[in-house]
Amino acid sequence: MALEAQQHLHEHAEHRARRAFAIDVLACGHCGGRLRLIATLHDPAVIRKILAHLGLAHSGQSPGPAPPESGAAAL
Repeated sequence: MALEAQQHLHEHAEHRARRAFAIDVLACGHCGGRLRLIATLHDPAVIRKILAHLGLAHSGQSPGPAPPESGAAAL
């Protein structure tokens, strides 16, 4: 994948995370410096496998999509 396309995907992932969690996900919680997003995961099977390996396996229903952004038109 071209570097420009990867950067676009990472910016999109940052925006979604900021919207979902209402925090700046690229701000270091320790020093406040900026973090770099180096990868995003999209395959649910891979995500489940990583979480299980870390002992963070999810149980129960998915929380669903993020709420609409303020000022966004309702569908």
